[in-house]
Amino acid sequence: SREGVLLSAFGTIGSDPGQLRYPYGVRVAPDGNLLVAEYGNNRVQMFTPAGTSLWTWGSPGRQPGQLAIPWALAISRDGRVYVVDSGNNRIQVFRL
Repeated sequence: SREGVLLSAFGTIGSDPGQLRYPYGVRVAPDGNLLVAEYGNNRVQMFTPAGTSLWTWGSPGRQPGQLAIPWALAISRDGRVYVVDSGNNRIQVFRL
């Protein structure tokens, strides 16, 4: 809250949908859902504002669509998601 009171929290440690391992970057999508870059799981995960996992994208590796230490992300007005794939020294782009 504006007074510093915790409103809610979600996620537990792990690699299943809804679980997180070293979440580093978070952005709010145009539809109000949350995108989280997960350093430890080498993926991006989308959550509802209530914390329900909707989908995950990415897997560990060096090929297109695979991630190594995703650090942050940004969402453009046209729905493109830019993921800082720091372990692969690149930016990967996908569309919501």
